[in-house]
Amino acid sequence: MPKPPKVVPIQEEKHRLIARDQKSQRIILGIGSERIAIDFFSRISKLAPDTGDQPTAVLPMKKNKPRQKRTKIEPNT
Repeated sequence: MPKPPKVVPIQEEKHRLIARDQKSQRIILGIGSERIAIDFFSRISKLAPDTGDQPTAVLPMKKNKPRQKRTKIEPNT
């Protein structure tokens, strides 16, 4: 026999905000039968007190090995 579901109250102190939708504006352009939507949005971030005050260190880029070209396999007919 299955157990009845248990009701647990939600306590306000135990939840936190993980993510919120960004405020955005959308412009829809119609050119002939084509439609294009452009979304504009902004994000505000809290930075540490000294962020951006000094130039950062330049990191060297690693060279990637050249990729091998794929050979096309044609089916035998």
